[in-house]
Amino acid sequence: MYREIGAAPKYLPSDIIAGILSYANINHFTGNPEQIHKTIYNLRKQFAILKVFPFSKYDVYPFSRELEKVLFSLQRARIIGMENPDFERFVIKENGKKYIKEKILKRFTKDEKVMLRGIGKQFARKCSGI
Repeated sequence: MYREIGAAPKYLPSDIIAGILSYANINHFTGNPEQIHKTIYNLRKQFAILKVFPFSKYDVYPFSRELEKVLFSLQRARIIGMENPDFERFVIKENGKKYIKEKILKRFTKDEKVMLRGIGKQFARKCSGI
C-alpha cells in the first residue's frame, strides 16, 4: 500500500501499545520478553489493530522486532520503565499514564478504543499477574 510522501499515519505502533497499557489499568507488567511477545502474537489473531506487529516464527518463541522497538521507545519516552534491579517487570509511570490519556488516546476512534480496551484486559491477565 502506498502513502503520499508527508502523509502522517493517524497513530503509530507505539500508540497502540500505549493505549493497551492504559486500558489494561495496571501499574506494572512482566519484563519477560517471551511472555510479552507470545501474548501480543496470540492477541494479534483476534484483533486486527495488532497486525502492525509482524512476527518471526523462526525464533525460540514468536518474536516481533517492531514490538521490541516500541517497548524501547516507550522507555525512552519515560512512559514505562524498568525500576527494579533484576528487570523482572516494567512499571507504567504516572506521568506516562497521564500523557497517554491526554494525548495518545485521542488518536483512536471509538471502535478502536473498544478494541484496545478488550486487548488491555487480556494483556493484564496474561502479563501482570492479575
